[in-house]
Amino acid sequence: MNTSEIEKLIEKFYNGNSSVQEEEILKNYFSKENVAPHLQSLKAHFIFLNQEKSKEIDDHNFENRFEEALDNEKIFSLRRIIHLKWYFASGVAACVFAVIFLFNPFSNEWSSKEKEAVKNYVELKKLFNYGNNKFNDGLAQVKTKQRINTPLSEMEEFVNIINNSSKIFKGSKKN
Repeated sequence: MNTSEIEKLIEKFYNGNSSVQEEEILKNYFSKENVAPHLQSLKAHFIFLNQEKSKEIDDHNFENRFEEALDNEKIFSLRRIIHLKWYFASGVAACVFAVIFLFNPFSNEWSSKEKEAVKNYVELKKLFNYGNNKFNDGLAQVKTKQRINTPLSEMEEFVNIINNSSKIFKGSKKN
């Protein structure tokens, strides 16, 4: 038998489509010494299968235990499956209602306290902006006067202090 026919039989064997006679042909082929080089890796596999096929199960109660295991296997009833579907559907519905009521997009009315808080926030922001502008104007005047009267190193130190304080002020303004 040539190797192409053996390869076709191997493919049928691994697909589960081989007959008993074809498996015997494979068994005989791989039991011989002259196996094609590219099929040498399969030789050990087929020898192992033939050895295991010849072994018998030592446990005489194996069939009884196997049948008992099948009898004890829990089988889901159709009623149980329907209940599980309803449990799942009710859980999904509960989640949808929870999201709707937590993030209630239907109430766009603000209470008077909320409106007043927003108004106070806007006024406070205007006040901080006004104070920041005045502070920056005064800082610009101080920088020009200091540049004339002090040495450069003291001037740089003063500018750094002012810049740091203005950064802190701006940071509090953002909050």
